[in-house]
Amino acid sequence: MPIAITNEYWVKRMKARSFPLVFLLLLSVAYFTVALSQSPANTFIQNVNFKTQQNTDVYPGSSNAQLRVDVTFNVNATNPTGKLESLPSGITPSSGYGTSSGARDLYGNNAKNVTAGETVYFIFYLSVDKSVKPGTYYSEFSVTYTTNGGNIETDYFQVPLTISEYPSPNIIISSVNWNPAGYPGVHGTSLQVTLENQGESSIVSATANIMLPSGMEIDNPQVQLGALGTGNSVTVTFSSIDISEDLPPGNYSAFLNINALMQTQDGVSYNSTFNVPFTLSVSSVPSKYKELSVLSAYWGDTRPQPVYGDSLYAQLNVQYINLGDYTIDSIQTQLSSPFILPVRTASAYSTPINGGGAATLNYYVSLNVSSIQKGTIPAYINVTYRVDLGGGAYLTIKDVLKIGLDVEGFPLGNGTPRIGLVSWGWYNGYSVFPNTKGAIFSITISNNLPYSISAANFTLLLPDGFSLDTSTEKIVVGNPIQSYGTYTMQFKMNVGGVSPGNYTAFLLSDFIANSGGPGVKYSEITPIELSIDNLTDSIEVLNWGWKEGSVDVFSYGANYYITFRNLKFDGVSNPVLYVSLPNGFLLSSTNTSAGGILPSSPYTATPQIIPGSEVQQYIQNLLTGTSQSSSSSAPSTYSKGSSIYFSFPLNVMVGAVGNYYANATLSFIDAWGTLREYKLEIPLTVYGAINYIDVRIIGDLNIMNRYTNLTLEITNHGSSPAYNVYISLSPPSSLVSSQTSNTILLASPSTLYIAKLDANMTERIPVTFVYNPLGAQSISGATAIINYGVVPIQVSIQYKDAGGIQHSFNNQIALAIEPFIKLSLTQVSSSLSNGTLRVNGLVVNYGSQTAYRVTVEVEAANASSSYFIGDIDSGSQTAFSVQLSVPSDARKENVTVILTYYNNYNELKRESISFEVVGQPSQNITQTQPPQGAAGLIEIRVALAMVAVFLLLTGILIYRMYRSHSRKLREMIEK
Repeated sequence: MPIAITNEYWVKRMKARSFPLVFLLLLSVAYFTVALSQSPANTFIQNVNFKTQQNTDVYPGSSNAQLRVDVTFNVNATNPTGKLESLPSGITPSSGYGTSSGARDLYGNNAKNVTAGETVYFIFYLSVDKSVKPGTYYSEFSVTYTTNGGNIETDYFQVPLTISEYPSPNIIISSVNWNPAGYPGVHGTSLQVTLENQGESSIVSATANIMLPSGMEIDNPQVQLGALGTGNSVTVTFSSIDISEDLPPGNYSAFLNINALMQTQDGVSYNSTFNVPFTLSVSSVPSKYKELSVLSAYWGDTRPQPVYGDSLYAQLNVQYINLGDYTIDSIQTQLSSPFILPVRTASAYSTPINGGGAATLNYYVSLNVSSIQKGTIPAYINVTYRVDLGGGAYLTIKDVLKIGLDVEGFPLGNGTPRIGLVSWGWYNGYSVFPNTKGAIFSITISNNLPYSISAANFTLLLPDGFSLDTSTEKIVVGNPIQSYGTYTMQFKMNVGGVSPGNYTAFLLSDFIANSGGPGVKYSEITPIELSIDNLTDSIEVLNWGWKEGSVDVFSYGANYYITFRNLKFDGVSNPVLYVSLPNGFLLSSTNTSAGGILPSSPYTATPQIIPGSEVQQYIQNLLTGTSQSSSSSAPSTYSKGSSIYFSFPLNVMVGAVGNYYANATLSFIDAWGTLREYKLEIPLTVYGAINYIDVRIIGDLNIMNRYTNLTLEITNHGSSPAYNVYISLSPPSSLVSSQTSNTILLASPSTLYIAKLDANMTERIPVTFVYNPLGAQSISGATAIINYGVVPIQVSIQYKDAGGIQHSFNNQIALAIEPFIKLSLTQVSSSLSNGTLRVNGLVVNYGSQTAYRVTVEVEAANASSSYFIGDIDSGSQTAFSVQLSVPSDARKENVTVILTYYNNYNELKRESISFEVVGQPSQNITQTQPPQGAAGLIEIRVALAMVAVFLLLTGILIYRMYRSHSRKLREMIEK
């Protein structure tokens, strides 16, 4: 949007901008006024340039340096000539040149005629003596020319001559490299240093002295440098450098002291001495150089030999191998260990060892290993050797190698038992309980000496409650027991009525050690632990009860069982269960109240029972080994973890249910031959019994409809409750098809559950029987298929008695399906349009017989119409459509559908169904349809209206912003 600006505004701005321009113009006028006042009116010097032929600064000693003086004429002139009237001391014209020079134009041509405003230059060649000090000197310079008027005029000027200092050397070190390596401990290595000349002068020749940090030494620190031109580089090598082994890895500062003969670009030579610093890097010694390793270490001279903890002057051979790629020489070794006394522990090897080569060094030591019995002692070898790096350089490596030295046996007199225990315990690992006779305790000892022992005898000292058999009070070993040999002895003992737990016995060993000559007699006592197990919970009862599950009063031959499990005994032999029954209970096989039962298997039909008066003699015969073998199918010996099963038939003569108890004793012989008895009380619980569960239907057994509700009556005939009773009702197996869809009659629910059915109690449960018109059944021996008649229903009953035993049995009930007709309407639809009512639908026969001459009649608004269908079989359906006229103003009417049919007895039956239908007469409703696309046109118009409103609002906002901005701008201008 344009903004109107007044003239006053522009005037103010022009005044502000013109002030700096006027100020600069005044300064320029003043400057030129001063300049004109200091220069001749006709000529003035435009520029002075004093450079060498190579366009460099002029230095002391420069020759043929070119002085160029540019002069501008303010008048027309002829034959201008420039002359150096006087030169500073030491600056002279070059050979073949003078102090006068003709003028040349800017194109290099001789300038005889010069017009006003033209610039010409004058060239002089000067040489500077080396004695001239650097600085700026002035020479008087004159210009002689002839004006247009014929006058010869001369103008004088002072021109500067600048002599510069010689260029400073600019030498950098671009790379520093060790050759072959730079590590702590390297000797004779070389350092390659690359120098680059980045200065203006070249080096004609030079000597460089290297200054190394502390910890590095060099035989000859000086090298000669050849010519090094500007931009060129040269590499010098400093040889025979030694790096101290104690110098830590890292970066170190060094520098080169260079004394050089320099030459400028115009050939002036001069001397310069300067330092160039650089950084040296010292790296850690890589592991690839520490490749001297111990290949093997063994005791002995030519072959390995055992040594003991007190061996003296034992020879140790250590074989070293070079695992690296570099040659190793000058090996120095020193063996040390806190477990040895040195005899000769230093050894050296001077012959070079190439990569993969080996060398053997030997040492002599005395062992001092009193603190350990047997094992490996650590030893350390300090090694120093040289690694040949090539080119005369080598690396000194210091390393510590750790080795393990095997010590056999143990030293004499160190307090360690000479007779060691290898193993001990009861024979075969059997458990021993209190009151055990003839238990055998086995001990295996070892000779831990490095030599044999003989004349050994052993005595076992027992604690109270234990006694040894006379045959094993002392065990004497006649033959020698070799070094590291073992010997096993067995002590037979009796264990009294001690408490279970651990007891300590002592083995007294008396023997002679065959260490040479007559040997040395020793006696040692070794503690040994005796373990006695607890009889408690050694036998457990797994289960017991009646095989039949629940036993009723006055039952004969009821089978009772009990199962034991052996938890701790290593063997249970010939068990027998003595049972003493309470009043009212008798053993069925002996008709007595007591007897001994032998174990059997759960599948044994008749268990073996010993009369009560013969049980003690039977057990005594087992102890003496005179009993005859049992004919039972059960094993005679049961191992640890095995089950022992007993079963015996009883006559239950009690008159009431309840809990009764029998006293029992389980007798057997354990693995040591000791008789053991386990007493317990056996529960004989009489729960009662369930004789029969009766299932019957209460009510009319005739099925004359699709759904028939009946009551199922379940009765428990017995003296004990039934638990978890399941009753399943299912059709019989004589159906035409096994598919459920073809079953003629189904029960719902088909499975019934009763948590508890008390004795002599009755439960009544409602059941709905559903007739399937599509189902059918066959009459035995007939080919016709019918869908009515007597239908058997199978009843399956499952329950648990009070003993937890599952029982099941099957029964049947019969229901009579009589012929009946059941018509229903489905999928009925109706429509009312222009006074015409149309009713459509399906008629389904859910009955068991055919409906004959079926007619559908529709009544509505005092009008009626009918449709004849015909016969509809059982399970069939037929469609119908009835149309009738109703008043034109009818909108809502009740419609009645009447079904008439005949049964098998030619009896007319009538059923009616009413429902409501809603319709809209078309002649009373007028509706104008919008033309195609009208909806789209309306939407477009609405969209355009919305866009127009948006643009109007946007324009108003922009206009308000414009007005506000214009007002603020005017206020700013007016201020």
